[in-house]
Amino acid sequence: MYIFYQTKLKAEYTVFRRFMLIMRLTTIILISAILQVSASSYAQKVTLNERNIKLTDLFNKIRTQTGLDFLFSESTLKGSGRVSIKADNQDIRVVLEKVFNGLPFEYRMENRSVIISRVEKSFIEKVIAPLMAIDLTGRVTSEKGQVLAGASITVKGTSLKVRTDQYGNFSIKGLPSVAVIIISFVGYIDREVKVEVPNINITLEVDETSLQEVQINKGYYSTTKKLNTGSSVQITSAQLERQPISNPLQALQGLIPCMQIRQTSGMAGAATTVLIRGRNSVNSGLIPLYVIDGMPFSGVPVDQQVGSGATILGGQPNGATDPLSNINPADIKTITVLKDADATAIYGSRGANGVVLITTKRAGKGRPTFNVNYSIGLSEVVNQRGLLSSEDYLALRRRAFVNDNRTPTAALAPDLVLWDPSANTNYQDMLIGNTAKQHDANASLSMGNELSSLLLSAPENIDHFFLF
Repeated sequence: MYIFYQTKLKAEYTVFRRFMLIMRLTTIILISAILQVSASSYAQKVTLNERNIKLTDLFNKIRTQTGLDFLFSESTLKGSGRVSIKADNQDIRVVLEKVFNGLPFEYRMENRSVIISRVEKSFIEKVIAPLMAIDLTGRVTSEKGQVLAGASITVKGTSLKVRTDQYGNFSIKGLPSVAVIIISFVGYIDREVKVEVPNINITLEVDETSLQEVQINKGYYSTTKKLNTGSSVQITSAQLERQPISNPLQALQGLIPCMQIRQTSGMAGAATTVLIRGRNSVNSGLIPLYVIDGMPFSGVPVDQQVGSGATILGGQPNGATDPLSNINPADIKTITVLKDADATAIYGSRGANGVVLITTKRAGKGRPTFNVNYSIGLSEVVNQRGLLSSEDYLALRRRAFVNDNRTPTAALAPDLVLWDPSANTNYQDMLIGNTAKQHDANASLSMGNELSSLLLSAPENIDHFFLF
């Protein structure tokens, strides 16, 4: 006799099918999630608006937004020059294509890294390149036909740069036929042009966005460059960093129209005389009003502020120490100079000699950043006065007495009678002929979030004298 368990086996088979179905669905969901994560890692959005920036600095900005690491050797980017890029919430691949367009580089993305390598030319391309070179000439104008004198033309991927003359013309010799040039001018949109013919006319469009984005600090309020009606000039930290100076006022020399800056002596930390649009007063002083982060700051030499006979740490032996020499130029974000009615309308009679607004840097959002900069420099007197040697000087003196028919005496000519005629000391070399060394070190730590920020800076500046 046989017993069949048909109902029980059917129930177990149904449970098994449900289990397999769940496993298949789970596998599909996991694969979809992995593909989504992989796709999202390559579909990140980037927003940039940079002009004439180094590739290494640009990579750091992209890394801050995306977390991608850029891998390359130092020799790979050698001679790469600067690039300009503008992207508004664009895909990372689109941005990289814009960056490397016209440059001898290629890249590939692996996991969370971007590997950059240089594209090497073949032997045939190296032979043909000199034969295909172009002597390029061109003219740069605005949309209205206005000549843009001083426009910058940069060969992309190189450090070669020229500027247009007063008629807007420029020329570049020996340019590769596949080169790309970047034309830029303040207040206009940068334009990239591929070189195909030996003569080109380039028209630039006004950049309305940049005029709105540039913020100008005017003390109690800020405005944009487009809406700025007064005469004010703003200097950024990028311009300050180009000059190895210890006093931020010295960095303004030649950058601010109608502003004369003169140091009272060659001593380190010496007071600086500043005239904005000439002398405005006879007896009421000539020192402009300095405002640092909204707080008025006296520009009177420190020695005069504390009184005569006082001991000043780091002061000069001859007095007249500039108080602004105690401000680290690396901590300054912008310097704005108000030169006209803006100065008196905002600050009253205190701004009669002009106003200098100094804004220091603030820590931004993001992970902690530690920066260390060190520089060393040398200073010496470039041109000395041409002086006679002792022999020539004594001959001149003797000729003078002969011409006057007089006899040298100890009272009239001690240099001819009493002093050693063989002495031949060059006092210029002895007093100001030495080489002065400059050491500048700066370390800073910055960190911040949505609620607070912190910036610590520790500068050290040592200036030696070429005197004695």
